[in-house]
Amino acid sequence: MNKAAKQYYKDVYHAFPTHAQHQKAYLKNFYDFLKRYSQQHPQEEYLDYIESFGEPIDIVAAFYERMDNQTIISHMKLSHMIKYNFIVFGSIFLIIFFAFVYMKYQEYIDFHDSESYYFETIIEEDI
Repeated sequence: MNKAAKQYYKDVYHAFPTHAQHQKAYLKNFYDFLKRYSQQHPQEEYLDYIESFGEPIDIVAAFYERMDNQTIISHMKLSHMIKYNFIVFGSIFLIIFFAFVYMKYQEYIDFHDSESYYFETIIEEDI
């Protein structure tokens, strides 16, 4: 696989918003196709790949055009649920963490307040 084909694949890979199982399978097939194509056409440049296959975003758009609408909606709902759960559990974790830090700080303050300080003053007289 030549350098231009690798760059083209990399751009297509990064154009996908997520990399779920069905997208990974598509990308693997696309990689294999690009590998065979680059072996048949070793002199192709990056712009030649764009002319032959289209912009990387066009490949992503074509992938989603061929998908079932119900599949797309279910993946959107799943990603929304994952984000929501991440925010909720992240917030709970932060609240627990700061409560723990606050309790440890209170223990530190109580420890210093409870220490008894003993000072001895010696006064010497010159006779």
